[in-house]
Amino acid sequence: MTDTQATGTTRRTLIKALSAAGFAAGASRLVGAQSSQQGTQTTAPGGEATLVVLGGEVEYWYGVYPEAIQGEENPTLQFRTGERYRVVWVNLDGVNHLLEIRDGNGNNIQTTDAEANAGASRSVTFEATDAMSDYRCRFHPQSMAGAVELGSGFESSGNGGSNSSGTHDGGDSAGDGGSSDGSDGSDGY
Repeated sequence: MTDTQATGTTRRTLIKALSAAGFAAGASRLVGAQSSQQGTQTTAPGGEATLVVLGGEVEYWYGVYPEAIQGEENPTLQFRTGERYRVVWVNLDGVNHLLEIRDGNGNNIQTTDAEANAGASRSVTFEATDAMSDYRCRFHPQSMAGAVELGSGFESSGNGGSNSSGTHDGGDSAGDGGSSDGSDGSDGY
């Protein structure tokens, strides 16, 4: 299979997975609801989380949403300290992945559960802190890694739900005393 064919297959897998989860319609509706005359807000009213979506495959994390990272490999995640974010990732290749957001010393601040099923997703919802430095896949840290940039955050926004700070699907909290949402592990956006 050529690189072009592999990329096309990966994108088709992601589109199928997102469509099955109802992401496209939901994200469009959520982004549209956040628009204002001054542009798109970074977060939704009421403390809901800004949505960030990645596709995961051994070669890299693939930026899906917001538009600022769409199509990028290992995109820089732009967070604003004190604001809530929901990072969702979809498994694109059927290989085990686990997203970790780390501090400058390499300590995990937030993690998702591991997932090895193509098309399945995992997420973590948290409040951004000054300590956040980078993100990576625990199992593929050399190829699936990117920077976290603290500043104004993403210009696009989506409502990722209203989980408590530091929660992720189907497991224990990562590092800040939050609790699991008790789901069966599938993200379901």
